[in-house]
Amino acid sequence: MEQFEVEQATAPLDLRKVATFLRSRKGGINVSIGTLNGKRCGYFSGATLAGVCEAAGAAEDTVEAEAVAVLSALNGFAFFRRVRCSSSSPTILQVIPERQFVPDAHYTWLFPPERSQWTKYAAAVLIVSEILAVVRSPSDYSGMPVVWLIGLLSAITIGRLIFYIFTLVVGRSGIWILPNMFADVSFVESLIPLYE
Repeated sequence: MEQFEVEQATAPLDLRKVATFLRSRKGGINVSIGTLNGKRCGYFSGATLAGVCEAAGAAEDTVEAEAVAVLSALNGFAFFRRVRCSSSSPTILQVIPERQFVPDAHYTWLFPPERSQWTKYAAAVLIVSEILAVVRSPSDYSGMPVVWLIGLLSAITIGRLIFYIFTLVVGRSGIWILPNMFADVSFVESLIPLYE
């Protein structure tokens, strides 16, 4: 068990619920992608997180102070860590040991991975076996659904690009159909919203 998992387990239940709520708000927190210890990692600004926290608050006078207090408490239990971002591409993140929450700084979530490794390996084996099934029996129709699926996805991709260029020329602002189609989200989330 990692050190941050031990610290998070000692946090009060209400703080754990707040951390889970804030982390699940994909539309409210603008996450950029960087590299931390050689692994791809999302990072965000403290001001964005404080803004989401303030939106959930009630009284406008004390909302900002309460949001900073809650986020400082979350940071004390290692739910996220302050990071320094390099200006190079790709962005290299470096953890800063300081635990005080500062809205102007950048942070990254510290949660254990949601999926275990065996699911990735199982998916890879399934994909490779399907490709081999298509290649081994070209005269057989067992591989045709895969070919049709690839063709459908290619047609959707080309169609949405043509529609975007058309709306860009006609309306001076382009409209993407299925804007999350290539995002790193689940199948259902990739279909929402329908256009942007």
